[in-house]
Amino acid sequence: MFTRIVASLARTLRDEDLSVAQLAALHVVDQVGACKQSALATELALSPSAASRMVDGLVQRGLFERRESPDDRRVRTLSLSDRGRELLDTAGQARVALIERVTRPFPRVMINLFLSNLERLRAAGADLLSTKEEDR
Repeated sequence: MFTRIVASLARTLRDEDLSVAQLAALHVVDQVGACKQSALATELALSPSAASRMVDGLVQRGLFERRESPDDRRVRTLSLSDRGRELLDTAGQARVALIERVTRPFPRVMINLFLSNLERLRAAGADLLSTKEEDR
């Protein structure tokens, strides 16, 4: 099952001409909401210049929007564009459909355990992101 999920992710990266870092950036901004480019660079362990190049590309492709911060005009915040959100939604739905197909023959108790653990993993990731946001 894991191999099929990873293969699905690889197809998404190829079809959308995205790197793993670019897809991770889309997911981070989706999770935390609008954020500064420097915060995204820190989260992805990228240098400021590498993050800048990556963000420029995502903005040019219409996946990110860059806006002036309402609090400080010198600061620009990043957010997902409608196209970026659509890409994540479509890819996520495709992975959910794949997981449903792959797990269909499994006993219901196994599926419930898998989904429970998946939710715990998602919650732990969200907690980690919110903790990092509080540290900033």
